[in-house]
Amino acid sequence: MREGYNGDPVFRKLMKKSNYNFSRYYKLVHKFKDVSIYKLKKQNEMFVFVKKKQFFVGNKKFLIKGINSYDLAYKSEKDINETFKELSKIGINTIRFWAFGDGFNNGFQVKSGIMNEERLKKMDRIIFDAEKYNIRLIPVLVNNWDDYGGKKQYLKWTGNDIKNGDLFFSENNTKKLFKNYIDHIISRKNTMTKRVYSNEPAILSWELMNEPRISSDKQSVLLEWTKEMADYIKQSDKNHLVSIGSEEEVERMNSNENKPIKLCSIDSIDICSVHLYLFHKNKANYENFSQLNQFLKNQVKFSQKENKPILLGEFGVSKKTKPFSEKPLKIAKKITEDVNRLNYNGYLIWNWNSVSDDSFGFSMRGANDGKYNIDNLKEIIDK
Repeated sequence: MREGYNGDPVFRKLMKKSNYNFSRYYKLVHKFKDVSIYKLKKQNEMFVFVKKKQFFVGNKKFLIKGINSYDLAYKSEKDINETFKELSKIGINTIRFWAFGDGFNNGFQVKSGIMNEERLKKMDRIIFDAEKYNIRLIPVLVNNWDDYGGKKQYLKWTGNDIKNGDLFFSENNTKKLFKNYIDHIISRKNTMTKRVYSNEPAILSWELMNEPRISSDKQSVLLEWTKEMADYIKQSDKNHLVSIGSEEEVERMNSNENKPIKLCSIDSIDICSVHLYLFHKNKANYENFSQLNQFLKNQVKFSQKENKPILLGEFGVSKKTKPFSEKPLKIAKKITEDVNRLNYNGYLIWNWNSVSDDSFGFSMRGANDGKYNIDNLKEIIDK
């Protein structure tokens, strides 16, 4: 294109019309005095975006068929590479993982505002391998729970009452500290790709928090925090989607203001999310599959009101259970089929491990002794 030449109709159409995002599809490869040459990006060079309640990569719809690997950034480089290599073979296209670790020597943020370069280099590797194997990433930035630090560690750092977890969402110094962490992550230059994280196409979405919760009479505080943090990310990262990581998107009533609260209603939140587990402390959450199906339907209904895609961000069926008197793998397969039928925009299974276990984990080394292996995982994700 004859860049900067107003008489060039191609330049006017592609570069000056705000309703056509030329850079979404093309990259600059050569720039001369009067002419610039652009090349169509490959699929793994394009960012995921939302259009008409669907995920897209370029002009193709993108349906998430993914898995959680929460401790991926804490694995060896060999295990990280094996994870991407093997999961890509069976059709996994997205991985969600913890991009945090607060208050311990091996974590991301070892002390208040002090980052661990070695841990960040593991994240560099994850992004590099994700692009290589054409897998997308959903890094989570903080935990609602105590695992790997979480909001309690932030409150400890800022000298607040760690017993009052709600303060994480309202106390100014705590919010500033979390924003400081966001800044470090988004602006980091990847030592392998040489790009800053905000320009990494392998990242599908930043997830603000894993399973945010607040007292029932303070739902509006959580709503305000979510908007503030999502807006903050969008200010410095124009490329990536932002999600919140909530466990369900049904409308919850704020007892003080008597109005519905729904986190994915916020303009700067791009994805509605839901988590699904069948048991809590050995007690069944659903009496039958029809009840489970109705729960999933309700989530879709609310996401459609917001004209946003909905993602089943976590679901798993423990090997130790026999839900609805069926084998756990059979129910897991039934859930993915149900999710597809109900027009969800994807799912993320819990959880990929390097070694086999006797609970939720899938691994390369699972055997026929009740421990899930990669073949079992392929069986669940296949249509």
